[in-house]
Amino acid sequence: MPTELLQEKIAAAIASFNRGGHEQAEAFCRQALAFKEPSELADRWAAEAFGNLGMAFMSVAKFSTAELCLERCINVLENDKNIHPSTLAQLISNRASCFLAEEKFAEALPLCEKAWGVAELAGKSSDEQRPVFLSNLASAYYKLERFREAECYYKLAIEAAENIWGDHELVAVTQNNLANCCRDQEKYEKAVELYKLSIAYFTDNGGASPDLAFALNSYADCLRKMGNEPELAKVTARLAEVEEELELQAD
Repeated sequence: MPTELLQEKIAAAIASFNRGGHEQAEAFCRQALAFKEPSELADRWAAEAFGNLGMAFMSVAKFSTAELCLERCINVLENDKNIHPSTLAQLISNRASCFLAEEKFAEALPLCEKAWGVAELAGKSSDEQRPVFLSNLASAYYKLERFREAECYYKLAIEAAENIWGDHELVAVTQNNLANCCRDQEKYEKAVELYKLSIAYFTDNGGASPDLAFALNSYADCLRKMGNEPELAKVTARLAEVEEELELQAD
């Protein structure tokens, strides 16, 4: 069992977070993380509590503290024979997502690879997690300019998502990411095809949105590199309309 003081710090962090005191919760959590007696480092109750805190801090973009919480959790649970591989894969993927959000891509990549490897061991129980794991892995490769690997895993992510959900937001987002990858390899024809698919989905499913604006902006950048001025003018005009609609929505 963890010491009473460790339990108190974790409980205080949880209570503070639930009251909306995220800064105070983060301070209590950092204090709890400093407890590193062997019995405390190996305690499952504390590990699961840190895992929950990690998810909570992710939800409010406290990625550095979230990553430390998830690391503490994973270090215990990955040695627990009773932990299901799909649960462990999700925890590892969440930690990788923290590094991706902080643009620490070199740190994210091995965790993305590990999450995917553990998910493979989990079999069908991890099917609905696979598109996200694959997309995260592809994004880590892309940000490290390893475009061939990124392209491969983006394609696998799209295939996995389509097999589960068919036409879906994650498919459209990943199509746009794959288009960017193709653009950066000067595979412009394929990039244009993917941009159009992504833009069509977001246009038909909610109209003006940040995702649609991002897709249009990415497409415009591709057209600029291609030197396609007539199409670029159309896309730029559409982007301006979407951005204006988003501003009106925000008011």
